[in-house]
Amino acid sequence: MTKTRLRPTQQLELLPADPPRWGGPPPVPADPIATSGRTEYTVRCDGPDGCGRLHRHVAPGIRTAPCGAVYTVPDALTTDRPADTS
Repeated sequence: MTKTRLRPTQQLELLPADPPRWGGPPPVPADPIATSGRTEYTVRCDGPDGCGRLHRHVAPGIRTAPCGAVYTVPDALTTDRPADTS
């Protein structure tokens, strides 16, 4: 008898898109950057514990900046910002 392993086509999200509801920090404005092969996100670190610099993250979700600030990088699909058509 041969065992067949099923592989998921995509990973399920661990948390829903509303981190404050689950105890996470609120989302901050983020600008997606298309790099070769992936999308990165630029965030201005200007919250209560922020340093005022720009930080880059390779994925959305709850992130810790190099300066120690913790914030939520929103998914590009869940933001209310208009798409850049340029």
